[in-house]
Amino acid sequence: MSFLGELCESSAHFAVESKTAKNAKTFRYGRREFNVNNPFQHINQMEPMKITIQATVDAPIERVWESYTNPKHIVNWNFAIDTWCCPSAENDLRPGGKYKARMEAKDGSFGFDFEATYDEVIAMKKIVYTIADGRKVVTDFETSGGKCIVTTAFEAETENPAEMQKQGWQAILDNFKKYAESSEAINRS
Repeated sequence: MSFLGELCESSAHFAVESKTAKNAKTFRYGRREFNVNNPFQHINQMEPMKITIQATVDAPIERVWESYTNPKHIVNWNFAIDTWCCPSAENDLRPGGKYKARMEAKDGSFGFDFEATYDEVIAMKKIVYTIADGRKVVTDFETSGGKCIVTTAFEAETENPAEMQKQGWQAILDNFKKYAESSEAINRS
């Protein structure tokens, strides 16, 4: 076996599997799969895992859309837990437009910028964007009996377990629901 093959088998960053009866090996790095004996030979691009979250918001679609897309509202709900906040947000809601939100711990110990570019925007119906790391996200807004069902499907990243990602994104959507249903959202509109 080659040095690279031995390295790949011993590394926690790679998943190595036997692919044939001859014990030929491949390794995965991120979403790509490579031949151990020729790491420059790209075998295939793995399809990203898609995760779906949903919330039913007891508010008219106009308020839901405004609360979801307007930076003056986004800063009030765009975080997963109460010890975090979203101190700033920018939104150019059009195909090719940019979205940026700062998410950080309230104590200032950690934070990051979430950035994306819009691919498709259908007012009060659908938003499609690509996150800065290349992952796709689709959010649909559907009205039903005076309520709005918000469904987001996103491509999982490879650093964290899928269930952790789902819980985090769902917590943010639950914060959005709580905010959009509140008198605070009504008063800021």
